[in-house]
Amino acid sequence: MEFLRFFRTKNPVFILIYFLELFVCFCSNKVIFVSETDAKMAQKFLFINPEKILVIHNRFYEQKNVKAMNVEREFNLNVHNHKKVLFFGALDYKPNIEAVNIILNKIAPFFLNQHIVFLIAGRNNKQYSNTKNVFFLSFVPNIYRLIDSCELVIVPLVSGSGTRLKILESIGMHTRTISTEIGAEGIDKEVCGDNLIITKNNDWKNFIEKIEFFANKEKQETPRHFFQKYEWHNIFCTY
Repeated sequence: MEFLRFFRTKNPVFILIYFLELFVCFCSNKVIFVSETDAKMAQKFLFINPEKILVIHNRFYEQKNVKAMNVEREFNLNVHNHKKVLFFGALDYKPNIEAVNIILNKIAPFFLNQHIVFLIAGRNNKQYSNTKNVFFLSFVPNIYRLIDSCELVIVPLVSGSGTRLKILESIGMHTRTISTEIGAEGIDKEVCGDNLIITKNNDWKNFIEKIEFFANKEKQETPRHFFQKYEWHNIFCTY
């Protein structure tokens, strides 16, 4: 639901989008949503008849035989003895911009004297500069190689809507992901095992504690139930 994304970023345009979505959903014979969470909110806010709703989960392609990226060599970074924490996404998208500012101002400063660095990958990052422990990598053609080279992926989102594909892609690479409730909205935590850690929105103290704790933990395999639910080859639709 696009109106929800604009509402959460306090953009007044959400009112126009809301009435447009309300009209389109009313006129439609079938309305597709990417998660049960979205479908429930649509019934609540857009008054859609449940019989018109079809849920088809967002999915990802499982990557096999991926060669982890040598971040130090490919980006000329001196982070060989550091644990690497990754955030990725287009940096011209307001929810991602908010997340980057949270990393810069609320999360990364806590780790200045620790062997933990933050890597931020995504197009349109020219407005940012590297700090002592935050490095901007611009667009990365094969994000899976970068995910595989990092100890953690973080998703400190405070706005947005829909399913976060970055979480599916990261967990699909057996990389533990720490997210806010909004960031992980629509994802079934039960099938993620211990590779999805969710904190309350805006509880950055707890978010930092989770990074501190899990950055030093070994990676573990993601349960096969996750791939059965979210990998594209396992999709089927019944109309």
